Amino acid sequence: MFNGQTINKLSLMVAYNIPTTGKASYAVVNRDWVLWAYDDYRKWLGSGAYGVTKWDDRSQCTLFATAFEVYCQLAFFRQGFHSDIQAQGIAVGTVWYFTFTPMQQGMLEGHAVNQIITQNGMEYFEPQTGKFIQLTDGQRLSTYFSKFD
Repeated sequence: MFNGQTINKLSLMVAYNIPTTGKASYAVVNRDWVLWAYDDYRKWLGSGAYGVTKWDDRSQCTLFATAFEVYCQLAFFRQGFHSDIQAQGIAVGTVWYFTFTPMQQGMLEGHAVNQIITQNGMEYFEPQTGKFIQLTDGQRLSTYFSKFD
């Protein structure tokens, strides 16, 4: 689940240029845990009162990224409640950047994905597909909001 490492607010802000953080410290995540959490998240969405069995075209990237971020925080709380992990949350956040796709109605299109501090450093996760992705230099440079709650 977690590798025992934590990153504090100041280190997160300085090392990764994250302007907004909500907690004093975050648990660094094992990459395999993210894949497990995504599978569990999709099962959770598909069961009970939610019944979401496929993505709807009316939903958009911010919904996916925010929902997965919140689910990861809940899973961290549930799994770490009786542990000695000192972190207040898990290092899963959301980043918004421009996609540089053709302009529609005079505006650039933005996109949101999850940013996750793993044993490999900062990685990006596409919550619409459940896969780790690489951002291009242009996408990273076009970031217009980035946060960890």
